[in-house]
Amino acid sequence: MNLIEHLEYVIGLVDRSAANAEIKGALVAMHQEVEGQERATKDQGALNKKHADQIAALQNELSAVQQAKTEVERKLEEMKTQQTAVKKKELDDVMKSFSEERKREIQRRELKY
Repeated sequence: MNLIEHLEYVIGLVDRSAANAEIKGALVAMHQEVEGQERATKDQGALNKKHADQIAALQNELSAVQQAKTEVERKLEEMKTQQTAVKKKELDDVMKSFSEERKREIQRRELKY
């Protein structure tokens, strides 16, 4: 029964001039129902706070993971840039070496003629 139903029941008992023990029993049952609801509300409040704390902790953890991901992405880009620079230098060195070799070859040919 909800609180309104309990009150209607008690009022009906009073209207019928029921025995005091019966009215008292109905009032005690109503009181227990209210206490149970108050306890449930209090427990729900504590559970809500616990869940809110857990959500906050998870949000903090997610934020830290996102920061770490951003840092890894930044380092990866940095490494790609460095790798590209190294490859370009290696290519330049090869081309320079090739040019020097080609010049020497041309000079050798010229000396032969």
